[in-house]
Amino acid sequence: MGRTAINLRFVIGSIIIKHKLSLSDEQTAQIIEENPYMQFFLGLEEFIKESFFLPAYS
Repeated sequence: MGRTAINLRFVIGSIIIKHKLSLSDEQTAQIIEENPYMQFFLGLEEFIKESFFLPAYS
């Protein structure tokens, strides 16, 4: 029934990354997917190579 929730730490951390590095939304999603250090900052315990953010229309 609807979209699944995203962890609040992940959302706030993504906003911090976007702001500190002056990135677009697409660039932020890409850097999080490619960088294990960014994923650790967001609270993930291991590197995961998958898309975390889905477009609103999917």
